[in-house]
Amino acid sequence: MQAGQFTSPDIVIEPAWKVSLVYGMPCAIYHQLPAAYYLASRFREDYEAAVLHAINGGGQNMSRALLTGALVGAQVGLEGIPHRFITGLRDAQRYQALAAELEQWAVRQETL
Repeated sequence: MQAGQFTSPDIVIEPAWKVSLVYGMPCAIYHQLPAAYYLASRFREDYEAAVLHAINGGGQNMSRALLTGALVGAQVGLEGIPHRFITGLRDAQRYQALAAELEQWAVRQETL
């Protein structure tokens, strides 16, 4: 597997949720990561679409959605995640505070 395959405009899986059929549905990491990388690359600015395609692929969709959400979330930041996805969480305020703390840490690391 080559990294370029995730960003090549010549490689398109339609509909995108079928990524699980291409890379595999089991929970083994060698099935999950390629699917998550593909979705994170294809929907790099659309958190909701990326995560929903990961879920709709079936199989071990929770781990695929977790990995995809983490990758796309890192690209779009907290403001790119739909508000309803955050406010519906138990302890949402605590998670938001942790995210803000992590962001501040990352900014400090860039200045070193």
